[in-house]
Amino acid sequence: MRLRQLFPPEDDCDANKACQVDIIAIHGLNPRGKDIKAHAWDTWRSPAGVSGRLWLRDDLKIIAPRARIFLCEYDSSAVFSANQATFCDKANALLHAIDAERDDTRDRPLILMGHSLGGILLEQALINAQANSALRHIYNATTGLAFFGTPHNGGSSTLVVAGKQAARVAGALGFKKGDNIIEALDKGSIFTDIHKEHFRHQLERYQMVSFWGDKDTIVHRDSSRFGLGGERERIIELNADHSGLARFGNSEQDKDNLKLVKHNLKSLYEHSLRQVIRRRDDIDTALDLGPSYYLPFLENSGFIGRSAELDELMQRLFLDKNCQQMAIVGLGGIGKTQIALQFAYSVKREKSEYSIFWVPALSLESFEQTFTKIARILKLPQTSLEQGDIKDLVKQRLSAREAGKWLLIVDNADDSDVLFGSQGLMKYLPESEDGLTLFTSRHQRVAQELVGRNVVELKKMTDEEAANFLRSLLWSNLECDSITQTEVLIKLDNHPLAISQAAAYMNTNQTYISDYLRLLESTDEDLIHLMSQEFHDNTRYENSANAIATTWVVSFDQILKQNKFAADLLAFISCIEYKAIPHSILPKIRPRAKMETAIGTICSYSFAIKRANEKVYDIHRLVHLATQIWVRQHSWEIEIAKKAVRHIAKVFPSSNYENREMWREYLPHAVRVSKVARQGGMRGMSSLFLKVGECLREDGRTREAVAWLEEPYQRRKTMLAKDHPDRLLSGLELAGTYRKNGQVKQAVKLLEGVVKIQKTMLAKDHPDRLASEHELAMAYKEDGQIKQAVELLEKVVRIENTTLAKDHPSRLASDHELAMAYMEDGQIKQAVELLERVVRIENTTLAKDHPSRLASEHGLAMAYMEDGQIKQAVELLEKVVRIRNTTLAKDHPDRLASEHELAMAYIKDGQIKQAVELLEKVVRIGNTTLAKDHPDRLASEHALARAYMEDGQIKQAVELLERVVRIRKTTLAKDHPSRLRSERVLATYYENYPKLKRH
Repeated sequence: MRLRQLFPPEDDCDANKACQVDIIAIHGLNPRGKDIKAHAWDTWRSPAGVSGRLWLRDDLKIIAPRARIFLCEYDSSAVFSANQATFCDKANALLHAIDAERDDTRDRPLILMGHSLGGILLEQALINAQANSALRHIYNATTGLAFFGTPHNGGSSTLVVAGKQAARVAGALGFKKGDNIIEALDKGSIFTDIHKEHFRHQLERYQMVSFWGDKDTIVHRDSSRFGLGGERERIIELNADHSGLARFGNSEQDKDNLKLVKHNLKSLYEHSLRQVIRRRDDIDTALDLGPSYYLPFLENSGFIGRSAELDELMQRLFLDKNCQQMAIVGLGGIGKTQIALQFAYSVKREKSEYSIFWVPALSLESFEQTFTKIARILKLPQTSLEQGDIKDLVKQRLSAREAGKWLLIVDNADDSDVLFGSQGLMKYLPESEDGLTLFTSRHQRVAQELVGRNVVELKKMTDEEAANFLRSLLWSNLECDSITQTEVLIKLDNHPLAISQAAAYMNTNQTYISDYLRLLESTDEDLIHLMSQEFHDNTRYENSANAIATTWVVSFDQILKQNKFAADLLAFISCIEYKAIPHSILPKIRPRAKMETAIGTICSYSFAIKRANEKVYDIHRLVHLATQIWVRQHSWEIEIAKKAVRHIAKVFPSSNYENREMWREYLPHAVRVSKVARQGGMRGMSSLFLKVGECLREDGRTREAVAWLEEPYQRRKTMLAKDHPDRLLSGLELAGTYRKNGQVKQAVKLLEGVVKIQKTMLAKDHPDRLASEHELAMAYKEDGQIKQAVELLEKVVRIENTTLAKDHPSRLASDHELAMAYMEDGQIKQAVELLERVVRIENTTLAKDHPSRLASEHGLAMAYMEDGQIKQAVELLEKVVRIRNTTLAKDHPDRLASEHELAMAYIKDGQIKQAVELLEKVVRIGNTTLAKDHPDRLASEHALARAYMEDGQIKQAVELLERVVRIRKTTLAKDHPSRLRSERVLATYYENYPKLKRH
């Protein structure tokens, strides 16, 4: 890159010293095959060639007599045919060329002009200059921009649109598809930084004019502008085509165009001169002034901890030459302002040469009021204050080299509109090689946009810091033992504002910390009340909310303003559990990018934390309660709860085995949302209750499943006709759960009613009728009505054999149950034959750990035992137990049943010690999970009594069996097989050991 000085002559020292503004013209892509140097000059002269009129030299000096005027020469093909990294390097080369020409005049205002794609290059250069402390003086000095047919796409940030437009420019200059330059431009990748909003955030700092040609068929009016309002961007039409926009000959048309260009460039030039005059006045006034300070708070004498964060700020800002801006980010109330304040006073003590200014970014009004105070402290001339924008004047004063070293703290930089809006405060923040800026923000994405990676993410206090902080706030007579204190701090998550609020509550109400702990452990309503209590804090802004709930609600409202989708997700989360929230349970937002942005917004405020390597999120209980307060304040409770119930009911998985991991993840959230729905008296929850109940039953939590299934059944019973399919379905599901929960009589009664109704309305081979008869037969078997069970199952199997494939799950399930009924009926050979067929088929169709396959193998092992094939039974049961021990909870009924049967096989195989040990474990668990009269518990106790007898523990055996018999006599019919079996065995024991018989 080379800059050619056109005016005044380089050897005219006096004329150069008198110049107060620099103007640099940058050409665009040269036509294919044209000489690089010739195009650099011919872009600005007409006709082409050395005899052409070069208006930059001959005409611009008339309207800008105190300006140095430069023309830039460079190989544009090398710039625009490479990748984005090379494009950035070329932009840096332009900056270095400018820097070399301004070595002693770095504060001199600068006007940049670009033709066509040259305008894109100057934009990238300004982006690079802002990010590079060594070259930032170019960014700071730039006051005006002029674009001649530069494709901005109306401010669109779409890379593809930008690339297509740039490729059109190249095509018009003779390049063809397949050329490297067309390929590079077409993708738009070289414009990545420009069109990621980086340059748009600079626009408000410049005066700009964009020229477009009414005959330009390449870059039209809408493409040649940024779309800014007001005086910041002028859109000027010229009577010219694309190449003629920046060169003017002697024709009347060219003279008219040149007149318009000169008029508008004169405006940019005069604006630059005014900056020179203001800056000089400010510097003259400020001479010999020492460091200045504006800090709205006194130093917090009660500040505790955070030494690691303070050390990092001091190291990065004062020792790292490449770091002039940093941000402290964290959850509202986490202590960002307090750390910034402590840092400011540390700098005041240790770096006495630094001026320090504190600026709140709560609103544009608060920002302007603060700058007015700073202007007075800086003693800016009254005339300047009356004639100019105070914000601009403060910025110019502090951006000047003569301002010396300063630290600017911008507190509460949360709101994008306040920061980056059309009149946002970012355009007024000073920048200087000797200046440092520290932001505080709740919004991580905003912080990264402000300072890139130079972020200190503030977490909760350490345990030691939190304990010391709480003790420093409590009155001495309220202090307590360390255990209670630790429990309180765990509930408050070591959050500084929550600790301050808790201490204020205890001090005001003379509440001992043990009593406060009880409040924290009580209902959500009590905790919501505690979180909403305001208290005085002289280290926070006047009239600001100090209650932690209110602090977070402010952030929720900011999210609502910034991203409605994120606010909708927060409202939904208020209805579910706050821990282990699966990504898949959240309401879907389309397209996916919007979903990710919404979640990212919530995480950016630190309200949700994503678990490492998982798509699962956690929210602290206090934040979760704050979302409920927020929802109530907006009177959204009913609407949000209805939506949440409908959504959970829709996404909650079926009870299929393959879904077991998902339903276990979703269950806590379904439970929570059901409580919300019940409190609101909502209807329409039956489908959710049915799904949850079915999954609980499959997970072995039958007692809970009954509670979930009874509610929809009772509701449908009162609202629907007897033969309504939904009512019958509820009855069937509830009856099956009754049976598994040991409530066999209730199951039989309910199922007989369902089957009776279905016989009148469904064909014999209808799947629903067969399913109900299958379930009724199982209930008959559990109730000791073996003959009825066999008869009904044989009928079901006979029909399914003609309607279903051999490997159909329903047919295999019926075959399995018929075999189990045969076994109870003494038809052992038939049972073994049928179960071997079922197991053979399932071994080829189901995974080794599939519940149905394991149930069939369990059943076959029982049949082998009855058939005297003890070794086969032991081997098969050991395999089943081994698998179920890895997939099911210790108290799952299926796991306990397999362990029970394995113990029985051990007894028959002579492994008595192993049998006793296993059965004692099964009985111990059953005693804590099952009712005293539950059939499974009684069966295990019966088996353990038998094992005791075989082990010689005669007394224990008789006592246990007597208990079993006593309970079964009160719950089972006289002819029930289980009762008869227990009485028969007990009689045998009495016969062999008459002294143990009780009278």
